[in-house]
Amino acid sequence: MTAIYASLLGVSVGFSLTLIKDWLSGITKKRKYLNCIKWEVNYLKEVAEESFKCAHDMLNSMYHSENFAIALTSRYSSVCFDKYFHEVLLGLNDKQKNHLCRAYATVKEVLEVNEWLTSESKDAKPEMMRLKLELLLKRSGRLIACIDVFLGNEDSID
Repeated sequence: MTAIYASLLGVSVGFSLTLIKDWLSGITKKRKYLNCIKWEVNYLKEVAEESFKCAHDMLNSMYHSENFAIALTSRYSSVCFDKYFHEVLLGLNDKQKNHLCRAYATVKEVLEVNEWLTSESKDAKPEMMRLKLELLLKRSGRLIACIDVFLGNEDSID
């Protein structure tokens, strides 16, 4: 009878330890995934700041009737977000989820404007160029604001 109890106790302890190990490794993985997303978001913020500055400089040159070259970046990335967002979703509060999703939606919008500026700008009228550059300026600013809210640097986009 003692052997049966010892066997059951051994199986129970082994099963419990395996559950604890799996739980702890899951927490560690989610932390790594979240760190990957945070790294990517910080990278996106730097790229958005570059885009903001480029758009500002191009608009400034345009207003002063100077020649300017389209110098936009397309180094935006969403690899970590696409791969790990579903893994870290439950660990984020509503504010973080909303602003992270808005940030990545804005990345797509910025890339669309960049694509237009690099491909269509040669044949575009100055008014359309100005509108697109202002749009790039606004979207880059919104991307920076969304990222700041997600990271906890700001309370709201306003």
